[in-house]
Amino acid sequence: MISVSNVALCLWVFSTAISISSSVYVWRWLRKAPSKNNAQLPPVSILKPLKGVDPGLADSLETFLCQDYPRYEVIFAVAEAEDPAIAVVTKLLARYPNAQARLVVGDEQVGANPKVNNLVRPLKMARYDYVVISDSNIRATPTYLRDLVRETGANIGAVTAPVRGLGGEGIGGRLEEMHLNSFYIRSMLVSHALGTGLVLGKTMMFKRSFSDRLGGFNRFGNQGAEDYAFGMATRRVGRDIALVSAPVTQHVGARSFQNFFLRHSRWSTLRKYSAPGLFFIEWAHHGILTLLFAWVGWSQLGTAYSVASVVATALIWILGDLALSRQLGGRFNLGIWALRELTVPFIWLSAVVTRQVTWRGNKLRLLGGGRVQTAQEQTEAKPDWLSAG
Repeated sequence: MISVSNVALCLWVFSTAISISSSVYVWRWLRKAPSKNNAQLPPVSILKPLKGVDPGLADSLETFLCQDYPRYEVIFAVAEAEDPAIAVVTKLLARYPNAQARLVVGDEQVGANPKVNNLVRPLKMARYDYVVISDSNIRATPTYLRDLVRETGANIGAVTAPVRGLGGEGIGGRLEEMHLNSFYIRSMLVSHALGTGLVLGKTMMFKRSFSDRLGGFNRFGNQGAEDYAFGMATRRVGRDIALVSAPVTQHVGARSFQNFFLRHSRWSTLRKYSAPGLFFIEWAHHGILTLLFAWVGWSQLGTAYSVASVVATALIWILGDLALSRQLGGRFNLGIWALRELTVPFIWLSAVVTRQVTWRGNKLRLLGGGRVQTAQEQTEAKPDWLSAG
């Protein structure tokens, strides 16, 4: 008969093995030399979908106007004329009158995903075949475009990049920075190594002509995670996804604890519907659960063994996250680490029972395969007496 302690011991071994192997893999990846591919430098269109004013938005956007790259354009896209991001972009463009950059206001409704709707017009207006989509809170190094283009090749359908978090302020900001520099980057790089087709919308490069082969970017308008869906579609047509060795920087800024919790609950819920296989083994990446498995698993040999196993397990997780945070240039605080470990299981559990997510004021109801329920589907799902009202 299989005992609870034996099951817990097996789970402890599994989780600890994943922690050690993934931390070592990521640490080695981050120390890897950049690609020496001296390919041509084709002109590139950078699309920046914006909504609201993120912390440090002007400084983040400015880095895309200062690229060490021969020919590129930047298109800032805002869906609504009242969006405060317009004022930030207008001032920035006035400071760089010679930059090949412009602002587009107004989206086109092609689906329930507001980000995709906001990208329809700039995609049509982009001058060049190579397109980079980059989120508003990303800060680029001067070689950002060169790093992406180096990874292009004959069989590459998309290029993406791991993300590190810097500049977190407040409890939520420090938690966000810690989470990005440990769990998040570890999950992304390991998923990439396993060939799951993971693409991050924080930075994704592709040829518009290739996107047209997939049915056009508008095809992903009803996907909650359009970046992940694009990666899966890329894999299905036999193309590879390249990953740059240097992580891009997400400027975190000031955040509250509630903001951190809701943000990652949304991401977890998206993963649950888009990649359920990955979501339901995420518990193996959470240190607090591994400590519980250690205590229960080794309890059959006595309390002293349980205590020793918990201490050893905690040190493994702490040292792994410390090494990654330092390698990425981030900060490590033991109190923030402990709070994050106590919080993430509840984030995961909230995602288990959640179907609806809120993204920048837009409420999205998710269906199987990561698809977003459209307004028409929501209306049809209501009883007639509700629809009539």
